Amino acid sequence: METTSAPGPGPGSSTPPDDEVRGLRDQARRLREAALALLRAHVELARAEFSEIADELKSLLGLIGLGVAAAFWAALLLLVGLPLFLGEWLFGSIAWGILHGLLALAVLAVAAVLLALGAPGRVVWRGGAAGVVVGLAIALGLGSNVSRDGATALARWGTETYGWALPAGWEHVVVGVGVGALLGLLLGLVVAIWRRPGAGAAVGAVILAVLALALVAWFAGGIAFSWRGAGAIGLTAGLVGWLAAMGLAAPGSVDPEKRMRRLYPRTTIETARETMAWVRALIRPGGR
Repeated sequence: METTSAPGPGPGSSTPPDDEVRGLRDQARRLREAALALLRAHVELARAEFSEIADELKSLLGLIGLGVAAAFWAALLLLVGLPLFLGEWLFGSIAWGILHGLLALAVLAVAAVLLALGAPGRVVWRGGAAGVVVGLAIALGLGSNVSRDGATALARWGTETYGWALPAGWEHVVVGVGVGALLGLLLGLVVAIWRRPGAGAAVGAVILAVLALALVAWFAGGIAFSWRGAGAIGLTAGLVGWLAAMGLAAPGSVDPEKRMRRLYPRTTIETARETMAWVRALIRPGGR
């Protein structure tokens, strides 16, 4: 009896043996594992490097923030401390520095609002010029004590010539207040005649002018001023005068519509309309 055995792969067969297939699979698996291990190594390296970069960025941002905060506080100290220092150094009291700083900020705020509402720049600089003139005049007048000396001389002349009985030590004050009240009366009458208000308004204007100028005359003629005090008062009056001048000029100079017109892209819109009309004119003949 003959036995037949399964034929093995011939020399020309393309089917690889099992050992060779298993070897190829092992190589592919090892290659994949090596690739994954290499990828994990790169990921870990990137994580470590980005962690170092993040730490460096934190340090950098922290230092930048510290520098910005220090610069902010330095600017704040300068803005707050400089007026106080100048007030103490120039005028003998930090209270003057506070007052002048507030008035200067008020001037800046009013000027910015007026310019934002379309007022011309001359409103601001003309107000500043008026403030300078007023401040210098008051500072020179008070610092030289010309009003006090004039009131004292007038009181002496009246006492010697007409025998005025004035309180001792208060001669210049009484004369100064009297002269101021007289000037206020004249000013009130001029205003009442010029404006021609009602009787009650005219009397009120005269009384207000008399009281105001009498108070100013008492202040200017009854007190002896040093140049430091006169300079502080003059600067205050100049800043207040600047504010008042801008306020008086504002009603006739503010033009919000002019400022708003600058925010409207008129040229672009008109050009777009002209272009659309031109395109429609080109399209219409072809659509007929």
